[in-house]
Amino acid sequence: MINDVLGPPLHPDEFEVSMRLVHASIDTSRQRDPIELAGLYQGDIMLRSAPPSFRNAVVDPAQRWKDGTIPYVISSSYDATERTTIARAMEEIERNTCVRFVPRIRESDYIHLLKAYGCSSNVGRSGGPQPITLDASCLYVGVIIHELMHAAGFWHEHSRNDRDNYIIINKANVQSSEWLNFKKYSWDEAKTLGVTYDLDSVMHYGPYAFAKNRSVPTIIPRVTGTKMGQRQGLSQKDIVKLRELYKCGAREDLPTMPPTSSLTTAAIVGSCEDLNQHCQAWAAAGECDANPAWMHKSCRKACVKCASGSAGGAMPCRDSHKYCRPWATRGECTSNPGYMLSICPDSCGRC
Repeated sequence: MINDVLGPPLHPDEFEVSMRLVHASIDTSRQRDPIELAGLYQGDIMLRSAPPSFRNAVVDPAQRWKDGTIPYVISSSYDATERTTIARAMEEIERNTCVRFVPRIRESDYIHLLKAYGCSSNVGRSGGPQPITLDASCLYVGVIIHELMHAAGFWHEHSRNDRDNYIIINKANVQSSEWLNFKKYSWDEAKTLGVTYDLDSVMHYGPYAFAKNRSVPTIIPRVTGTKMGQRQGLSQKDIVKLRELYKCGAREDLPTMPPTSSLTTAAIVGSCEDLNQHCQAWAAAGECDANPAWMHKSCRKACVKCASGSAGGAMPCRDSHKYCRPWATRGECTSNPGYMLSICPDSCGRC
């Protein structure tokens, strides 16, 4: 069990605000890459056993998230600005792929966004609650995307077997204790998803990763002037690999999330209960009104939003977005219930 006080899930308004803000970025050719700070395997990878038989993406289907849906909880330690930065990182992945981040209700496997030392994550679904640590030094959109990519199932790009065709490792300038971080692995251990090597990947080390002397690179591109280690966001090949790993083709043309300005407050048929131990505290703090899309579904008793016989009564049950029908037809009621059951209750058969 992770010792943390949970905050409410990210509010749709936070996603909307995140798209309007200019977020700070980091240049790993000038600044130390935050992914080095946690001191774990390859800098930021949590392992439950010895270093793995390496692959660019997880091979075992059990390590992938069912239907690309990743339940999450988030620490109460993040302030409003930090929450919008996290929302922006999630939004970029959702906008470009079929992967969805949904507030955890009762799922046994989920990620826990935790404000603890360094930036780190397990790779793929590891079972049970799995922390993604993001302290203040990690709160850049590209760095958060990097850690979410680990959680989705991706390792670092520079460890591919064909990396020597694209980069040179300057071993003389690598800290001796960190050489394992530059190991490459055989083709039969790799799952590249048919995508060629990507210097522009958000999963690639920067030029000075784990350097003894920060004025001398540890990774040198074979094509002069080529940049690597960007922490801006997903590269085109990152998007292709995520879509391929989660078989996104059938859903990639759908809008990822409804707008945040017309959320329904419809009651949902079923037992009147709270699905989270913190519901009463969140309701007392005003989250029923501030975050209705999630609270009215998951904290129905605390928010007095039961379909019949509740003190607050039931509001009109209707869809509040023009895409509800196609979303429901394509299976979003099941794969993205955190939003759909509140936004599209009629199309999801809840009225």
